[in-house]
Amino acid sequence: MSEFPTLQPAFTFKVTIDAPLGVGSASRQNNLQVVPMTGGAVKSVPGFSPALDAEFVGVGNDYIRADADGKHLRLNAHGVIKPKDGDDLIYLNYTGVVTMLPEVQAVFAGAASDGSTPFNTAFTHITFEVR
Repeated sequence: MSEFPTLQPAFTFKVTIDAPLGVGSASRQNNLQVVPMTGGAVKSVPGFSPALDAEFVGVGNDYIRADADGKHLRLNAHGVIKPKDGDDLIYLNYTGVVTMLPEVQAVFAGAASDGSTPFNTAFTHITFEVR
């Protein structure tokens, strides 16, 4: 069945964040957490094309909503990055779903030793806008 598409890692996001801002939403019956992204980097996985090595500039936000059952988080992040090899700024938006496995919960609680989520626990869609 080689004709079927497969998933492969494309980018690694390492993001520095500030404390979440709990906003809440009575109409959706779940809490909205606005997480300021204050720094970090986006780098393509070796061998992935297009190659990218960029740093966050300014402050972006990740808007996170938990499903009512607590099993998944819905992400909607916005930020600006600057490639290390150029002057053009890139706007990025990623949306996604994170499965709240114990190792992922440890990351969100600040208790994970390396602070990263394991591969295959989040599915994201990334949009880049460049001049």
